[in-house]
Amino acid sequence: MIISLPLPAAVAKFMNKASEEKMTRTDARVQEVTESQFDSQAPSYPISNVLIRNAALNVARMVKMFGWEGKMAARIGEKRETELHWIKRIQWLDVSTRLAC
Repeated sequence: MIISLPLPAAVAKFMNKASEEKMTRTDARVQEVTESQFDSQAPSYPISNVLIRNAALNVARMVKMFGWEGKMAARIGEKRETELHWIKRIQWLDVSTRLAC
């Protein structure tokens, strides 16, 4: 019993590292989606929600107009797969923590 006390702490440490990695992967995926919106024209004034929505719609129209759906879906899908890998790892660590207690 005494030997198993440090186990949840060690698993929690792994969960923390996995959670940080998952957030890094999520940020990379979101960046992939939004990088083309404000690359060339970064305004010096605060951007309102309306401007963000308009820019997102314009990018979506451009992607559809030039037929880039497949390419964008592949790029985003690849980022999502790595993100899901880390989500599954966190879930397995969570299950192992609950079983160890």
